[in-house]
Amino acid sequence: MRAEVRQPSGPAFSFGIYDPTARRGLARNFWAAADAPTGGYGAIELPPVRIPPGSFLWLAPRDNEASVTAIWVDRIEPYPESEGEPPASKEPP
Repeated sequence: MRAEVRQPSGPAFSFGIYDPTARRGLARNFWAAADAPTGGYGAIELPPVRIPPGSFLWLAPRDNEASVTAIWVDRIEPYPESEGEPPASKEPP
């Protein structure tokens, strides 16, 4: 993902995994505008978690349009915890 950041202050976006069957979030995190990847795509991570069928990943902009004007997501790459490190972030073609 990458972001268009006008000024590095305040929140940029939040993201997580939600299980609608259990009606609860399984993982959630927030990024500040100062930490958001700009000028290229960067990887965002969540802690290892078991993802039941029907669960979904979400990413939402925070109410901070003065600082963050756009967010782009190129792809989502989940990987089994047993594979170790996540794949290196790649620039989209």
